[in-house]
Amino acid sequence: MPENRIHHIDRTNPAAFTLSRPLNNILVLGGTGILGPHLLAHLSTDPQFILTTLTRSSSTPSSSPLPASIRTISISPSFPQRDLAAAVKGQDAIINLIPPFNLALHKRIIDTAIGSNVARYIPGEFALATHDPEVVAMVPGPFGAQAQIAEYLVQKTTMDEKEGRGGGMMTMTWTGICTGCFLDWGLQTGFLGFDLEKREATLYDSGQGVGDLTTLPDVCEAVRAVLKHASQETANRWVHVNTFRLTQAQILENLQTATDRREWTCRSVDSKVMNWMGNKKLGEGDFDGFQPAVLGLFWGGYESGRMDVEKDNELLLGRGTRSLGELDEVVRKVLDEVAT
Repeated sequence: MPENRIHHIDRTNPAAFTLSRPLNNILVLGGTGILGPHLLAHLSTDPQFILTTLTRSSSTPSSSPLPASIRTISISPSFPQRDLAAAVKGQDAIINLIPPFNLALHKRIIDTAIGSNVARYIPGEFALATHDPEVVAMVPGPFGAQAQIAEYLVQKTTMDEKEGRGGGMMTMTWTGICTGCFLDWGLQTGFLGFDLEKREATLYDSGQGVGDLTTLPDVCEAVRAVLKHASQETANRWVHVNTFRLTQAQILENLQTATDRREWTCRSVDSKVMNWMGNKKLGEGDFDGFQPAVLGLFWGGYESGRMDVEKDNELLLGRGTRSLGELDEVVRKVLDEVAT
């Protein structure tokens, strides 16, 4: 029997039932992206979860095969309502990792989840604090799309005496998980401003801005904790976690040490200029603007202090923010993976 199963649930009270209901059947939408394969692999190690992934038939398969225990459903890129409803039926929780740009699709998924008595909905908020209007204003394209989805989700799951189901009680709850930038993936791909092969660093404002970063294993563990033991404590709110709180200068120092103090070529850029240039490209339909727009915000220090992580770190990861001295382990692992 799952560890978080609760007996004597008052099933006449939809709100109480939703918050107490064990989250065993989990549907992951968009499981072939950056986070999806890692998340599915991590959740599959917990016997509580019965996992299903819903993937567009046009999606490129993940380079890592999924565990055999995970059921995979392929769906047309248009997400026909009948097929979507069939996939959602019987699920306790949905994790939606689909990119945020098709608002109509996300609204339809949320509506289908509510109509199918899904208990918990986790949107693709695995990033900066996109529920903060000031953060959204600095990257209005992608973050604005995420904010619109979150606004609709909150609206639809808020108790409403006139329109709500179950006598005005909420029957689906949600959790938004804010992680800052992905540390390991961001180093591997160069997204964070470091080219590991060429040993080149692009430092925003000389590398002094502070940012919250989370490793993919910690992101996955935070999701598992929300679903397994902290569902009630995380209902209908954003949670904030990190692995480290760092500057680019600190990361560069660690990279230099890990590469035997070999010389790195560094260039400094202005965070405000990069944010503006990135947003201009995004506005012209050029997604290459995403990195400078986001890093101009992130490494510019404009998000620093917006994520109060300590309470949620303890709740979901069982620890506080890791110390700078523990960064070496992560950096060396990334360098080893890049080398192979």
